[in-house]
Amino acid sequence: MFTQIIKTTALIAMVAVGTAGVSATQASAANVGIEFQIGGFGNGYGHGPRWGHGQNWGHGQNWGHNRGPNWGNRGSCRPQRAVRKASNMGVRHARVIRANNQRVVVKGWRRGSPTRVIFANRQHCPVIARR
Repeated sequence: MFTQIIKTTALIAMVAVGTAGVSATQASAANVGIEFQIGGFGNGYGHGPRWGHGQNWGHGQNWGHNRGPNWGNRGSCRPQRAVRKASNMGVRHARVIRANNQRVVVKGWRRGSPTRVIFANRQHCPVIARR
């Protein structure tokens, strides 16, 4: 009988110690975190030339006046872009045959027959017709 009480007491003590250990492990696991960071400061608003913190921190910048040689043609469909877009559409030997202020016409070959693609003279060269 005495051995039975000792065994029961030892079992209860082991369960109590094990439960305390598990709860302590769970409590400390709540404070564990994993963080992945690939370059930079992580929030996207750090230092660097993209945010104007380059060589001179924005002093003497030519804001809006350094637009490059094609600034006036931003809203138009350049012939080179129309030819590239027609080539991506499957037109082989594409070339511009007519361009005015409303449309750009590109001619070439597709599936063994002559084809013509008409682009609007607007930004991104939207397709008007394909013959």
